[in-house]
Parts: sequence; structure tokens; C-alpha cells
Amino acid sequence: MKKLRSILTRLLPLICGVGSVVPGFAQLDTTSHSYVFPHSWYRKDSNRVFLYFASSNGCKSYRIDSMSVPDPRTLDVEIVPEIAGRRAAGKKKVPFFQLHGNFNYSFDYRSILDTPFATTNLQQHREQVYGDATLMGKYPFRVIVSSRQSNSPFFKNYTDVNVEFKQPAYRQTMKENMVAAMKERVQAQDTLGKYEQQLNGQRSQWLSLTRWLDDPARQQEVVQEKEKLYHEALTLGSKTAGGVAGKDSSSGSSDSSVSRKRDSLMALIRQPGLLEKKMQAAKKSADSLLKAMAGTKFQSDSAHGKEDSTIRALETKIRNARSANDLEAAGREAGAGGLSAADKRLMALTHFNVGRASVNYSDLTVNNISLTGVNIEYNPSWYAAFAAGSVDYLFRDYVVAPGSLPKQNLVLGRLGWGNKKKQIYILTVYTGTKNSFGGNAIVVPASGQPMTTTSIFGYSIEAKYTLDPNKLLTFEVAKSSTPYAAGVGREASYKDAFAYANRNNEAYSAKFDLNIPETHSTFNLFYKEVGADFQSYSVFNTGNRQIGWGIKWRQVLFKNQLTVTAQVKKTTFDDPLILSSYSSSMLFESLQLVYRRRKWPVFSLGYMPSTQLTKDSAGNLVQNVYYALTATAVYAYTVKKLRMTSSLMYSRFYNKGTDSGFVLYDAQTTLYTQQIYWGKWNTQTDIQYTQQPSLDYWMFQQGLTVGIGKYVTIGGSMKNDRVTGGGGSYWGAGLQGQVNFKKVGSLRLQYSKDYIPNGTGTLVPYNWGRANWIKVF
Repeated sequence: MKKLRSILTRLLPLICGVGSVVPGFAQLDTTSHSYVFPHSWYRKDSNRVFLYFASSNGCKSYRIDSMSVPDPRTLDVEIVPEIAGRRAAGKKKVPFFQLHGNFNYSFDYRSILDTPFATTNLQQHREQVYGDATLMGKYPFRVIVSSRQSNSPFFKNYTDVNVEFKQPAYRQTMKENMVAAMKERVQAQDTLGKYEQQLNGQRSQWLSLTRWLDDPARQQEVVQEKEKLYHEALTLGSKTAGGVAGKDSSSGSSDSSVSRKRDSLMALIRQPGLLEKKMQAAKKSADSLLKAMAGTKFQSDSAHGKEDSTIRALETKIRNARSANDLEAAGREAGAGGLSAADKRLMALTHFNVGRASVNYSDLTVNNISLTGVNIEYNPSWYAAFAAGSVDYLFRDYVVAPGSLPKQNLVLGRLGWGNKKKQIYILTVYTGTKNSFGGNAIVVPASGQPMTTTSIFGYSIEAKYTLDPNKLLTFEVAKSSTPYAAGVGREASYKDAFAYANRNNEAYSAKFDLNIPETHSTFNLFYKEVGADFQSYSVFNTGNRQIGWGIKWRQVLFKNQLTVTAQVKKTTFDDPLILSSYSSSMLFESLQLVYRRRKWPVFSLGYMPSTQLTKDSAGNLVQNVYYALTATAVYAYTVKKLRMTSSLMYSRFYNKGTDSGFVLYDAQTTLYTQQIYWGKWNTQTDIQYTQQPSLDYWMFQQGLTVGIGKYVTIGGSMKNDRVTGGGGSYWGAGLQGQVNFKKVGSLRLQYSKDYIPNGTGTLVPYNWGRANWIKVF
């Protein structure tokens, strides 16, 4: 086709030049009364060129041949594009049950450990099954089964199961289904489809006409029609010539009649014939259809734009719906239908957990505790919640030896009116058993002797106001039973929960969250006051009245390049089982800076309080607080097609050896890391300098990782620790490998022989290893 186009492009000017000499199909030579046909000529019609060739076909007889080819100047022009239908594809069959997730097993070994407590030969096995299940393509659940076995008395062995209804995923599925139904309804109105049908019909007629006109047979038929008239004219011309040669006077009138007939035939030859007139009419109809198609296409595009605009507007309302009522209203407006009764109930089910899970309701009742049992929260136009089960405060279960604390349990009920995301009022009532730790004292003996457990009861009233999307106010007031000795005074304690003259068992809380979009600022303020005798599952007091307040400010500057987070707070004691070493009047400040700019390193700076657990000579665990400063710079870049990452980190702990269990105290550490990615070859270089009052040392480490084929990766490292001042040099090494099996999963092994400080100015051997296997299903 390209070759033909090239040839026609070169010949077309020549063809046009010849054709311009011949106004019709032939010229009459007035001298010989014969017709002279040029060698070739053309006629252009629509987007095609018709070439005609004349050749002798016997005495005074000619044959005209023709061929039709595309016009090389419009060969690539698409006159009318094909209209693709916009109807949705047929629905796929949804499986009744779908399950995706992973299984993970890990084994960890540490020869020694210096934080959060001191131990040796620590071994742990962990198994976890994580699965996301969907019933009927609509009802999503999450299932987590986790287990741990350890040889340390500070970590208890357990197996936990949690089944959770994924309400956010269900809400999203409902929105997607509603959007799909809305699109189907809008498109079912078929305003656009009617235009498409009309346009496709016009196009079909136009194609039928143009195919008939472009068919070379039409031109042959035209030529044959002209040839027939031409042969008749030749025949009459011969008769006239014969009459003149014979000089037959009687034939004079006859010759005159023949001449007139011949002239009439010649006139017909110069004029369009019946077929040409039909073709001209068809060409006119095709041109009219082409114009009509352009108008219909404009109307179709306009309808398309209106349809898309309608779909976008309705889709935005559906996706922005924040409650079941909002979603149903948006769905009805979109014509996608309302929600069924079951859908409304499940949309209002904000939490449903069975098994072990974290429970968070309010600052003064139940907050950030681990509950093994059931937890349900329901919020249509009214609000209700229920939780019951055993309580385990040991998020850091190494604080006391397992088994030393009696069982604790909780029953909680909440009832309110309103929407949590708008405005709501909630009454919370809780009761159960809780460890009092010898009354209000928070000293925890490590002897393993039974702790005192008492029954508690309390209630609170909470109000939340969403003033607008950028302002949220929260108020809560609570009252509880009072502490009592084991087995003594329980009834009196419960009566104190309704003795409003007694203010020592009350607590108050207020929060204000403010976002200012114009300045890219966010503020979080809180105030909390807790009476000396107040009891709940989220407050651990010291027998004194406590007042806490704080303000947190987050600011984005320089077109989202710099983020500043600053906080000042005076905190209440809210950490269980720990003797705090700081005063309740102490203020805590923190500051964080993060700077991001395209093609620049990412810089971060943080100054904030940290905590460390230590055990005193009496076996009591004490929490110490100190400040830590960290600064980092990370830069990812490319050098001659090699991807690289450079990072620099500085840290400083402002603590003392007498108040921390860390062997590194009042320490400054600077670490530089360089990573280079050579395809399957990756290298990492680490240089670190650590300085503290009793020990200064350098660390140099070089690692290499190599990918072998698609499924195997191996690596190793060499490490040297050099203590300054003649303290010696220590060599270590590490190995790692990973194998990815298609059907079995991925297995990763790591082992390292290292050295760490022991607090006496030297380094001691430290071995650690890990085996990890994960299978995705």
C-alpha cells in the first residue's frame, strides 16, 4: 500500500495535466468528424481517483478501460470514526467464599539482651495466620490467629484468635455497587444510545452508497453506456459518408435526418447518462448523509458530556457519604435504589470483634486495653456498644513474670444518640475486676506473689461536636467507685459512685481538634483532671489528684516541603505497673521537623522524651524518662544508571548511667550508610562512631547481596569494631539467604556474630539469628 501510494503521488500531477485537456470523455475533431481519445485521463470522486485508458479495438473502434484507487492525498483520513458502544459488560459470577492472606513463622535467637531487660539465650517462636475473607463477594471479614512460645519467664506463651467484620471494606463495597448501579441506570436511559444508533444507521447508509459509487463496475457501466452511444454515432457517420460518395440525390433528406440523429447522440455523449445521473444523485445523498452524521456526532458528544457530568456528580455524592443515611440519600438521588434493612444494619455496625483485640472508647473509661472476648459497636441514628471479656494490660508483658497477676475482666455498655462523625451524646457504664496493686500504690513486686484484685464500677457522659469538617470538640465527665481493701468495703465503694458530694472519685476531660486549611495548620489541645480515688480501665493513678494538659501543633510550610510538629504537655500517670520517677508537675516538650524537596535529600530532626525500664535492688520496675535527639538525612539518586542511597544519622541520649538500663548512656552515635544497587548485586557500607563516658569505638561493616536466578538470594557481611585508646579490635561476620518457592513460599535465614558494649569499657560477644518463612495464599 505504501508503494502504491508513492507511485500515485508521483503520477497524479501528470494525470491531472492530461485530464485537464479533455473536458469530457472525448474531443470532436471537426476536420475528420472523428473523436480523439487521449492516452489516459482521470476523474476524482469523493476520496478515490478513477483512471481511464483508451486503446484501439479494430477499425474506428475503441475500448475504454478504467480502475479505481484511493486518493493518495486522503488515504489516511478517516471520514467517520467507528462508534463504540458504552454499555457495561456483563456481570461476572461472584464466588460464594473467597480467602486471601498469608501464613508466617519466625524463630528468633539472642545470646544476650540489654534492653528492655537483661537476659541471655533468648529464644522465641512465632506463628501467625492472617486472612481476608469475603462471603458472596459482599461481606468482608478479617481473621488473625497468632501464637508465641518463649523460653523466657518474662514472655508468656499464648495463642490468640481474632475475627473482625471489616465495616470500612463493606461500606466501600456498598458504594462501589451503588456507583455501578447508578451508571447502569443513567446509561439505561439510552439518550446517548439513541444518538449512537442513529449515527451508526446513517453511517451504514453512507458506507453503502460510497461502496456502490466506488465500485469500479460503476465506471465500467458508465463507459459501456458511452461506448454504446459512440458506436451508434460511428454507424450513422458511416452511413452519411456512404451517401455522399454515391451522390444519390434522393437520399439528401435521409442524410440530413441521420446527421441530426448523430448530432443528438454526440450531444448525449457529452452529457451525463442515466447511470451517471443516478450516481450523481447517490453522491448528493452521500454528501447529505455526511453532513447529517456530523450533526448527529455533535449531539452524541454533547449527550456524552452531559451523561459523564451527571455520573461524576452523583458518584462524588455517593463516595463522600459518611453514614448509612447519607449513603441512602445519595443512592436514591442517583436512582440506584435505597439500602436494604440488612445493609443498613451492617453499615451501622462500626465494630464487631470476637477474640483478642484492642479496645478504645474514651479517655476516662476504657482506652487502649487488650480484651479477649467480644466487642460490638453500632451506630445508626442512635448509638450502642458492648464489650465483655478478660483484660490483659501486658502490652509489654515483660514488666512482671507471667502468672503473677490474677485474671481481670470487663463488662462495658454504651448508649447514646447521634452520629459519631457529626454530633453525639454517649452514656458509658463499666464494671469488672481490676488489679489495685496494693491499693493505689504502683510499686510492683517481682516475687510473683498474688496481687490484690478489687471490683470497680463507673460511668461517664461524653459529648462530641463536629462543628465543621475542621473543628471537633469532645467533653467527658466520669465518676467511679472508690478503692477498698480486698474483701472489705465493696458495698460502700459502689455507693460512693453515686455520692455526688464526694469529688475525689470524679474525672474530667476535654479535647479540641482544629484544622486550618488556609494556613495548613493543625492544633490538638487536651485537658484532663483525675481525682485521687477515681478508678477506670484507662487511668492508673497514684493516690493523688492529677491534672494533665497539652497542645500539639503541626504546620506545613514551603509548599508542603517542610513539616513541623511541636508538642508541650503536662501528663497524668497512665502507665500501669510502673513506679514513675518523674514528678506530676513536670512538663514534656517535643519537636519534629521533616523537610522534603524534589531531587534533594530528605531531612528530619526530632527532640522528644523517651522512657526506659529498670529494675531496682528490691525487684521493683521503675520507668525513667529522658530526652533523645535524632537527626537524619537520606538521599536516593542515580549515577551512570546505578541506583544509590546515602544516609547519615546522628543520635544523642540525654540520660545517665544511674537512671537507665541501657549500657549506652549519655551516648552520641553517628552512622553513615551507603547502598549501591547493581541489578542483582547490591552492596551496603556502614561506618559508625559511638561516644559515651566510658566507651568510644568505631564500627566498619561491608555487606554484599547477590541474586541467583529468579528464586535465590544470598548475602554476607564483614564487621570490625575498634575501641579507641587501645581497647582492641573485634571482628564479626554475618550470613543471610532467601529462597522463594513458587508453591511453598519464601524462606529467609539470617545469622550474625557481633559484639556489643557491656558497660565496662569493653565489648562482649553477641550472636543472633532469625529464620522466617512466609506463604501467601
